[in-house]
Amino acid sequence: MIDTAGMKCLGNGRNRIVYLTLSGKNVIKVPLNEDGISDNFLEDFRYRRCRAKWYPLARCRLLDYTQYILIMEYVEPAIDSFSLASWVYSVDCG
Repeated sequence: MIDTAGMKCLGNGRNRIVYLTLSGKNVIKVPLNEDGISDNFLEDFRYRRCRAKWYPLARCRLLDYTQYILIMEYVEPAIDSFSLASWVYSVDCG
């Protein structure tokens, strides 16, 4: 398992909990259940297979030694949702 001591918890949902790494450049998505594992695999798959075809995605990869924890580039949340591109609402539940 990964040591999250000292990392800031950015939030959690039904399936995953998200931590900001100490560098502040990445987040770690830790699954809380089987659906969280599936969510991580799907994000990794979408990044590797689809990133250049339909819409830009944050860089991510499954950690080699766990195969179910995802490390992803941290992207600052948008404050003004009216200025977002139309494709944004189709990514990760909008």
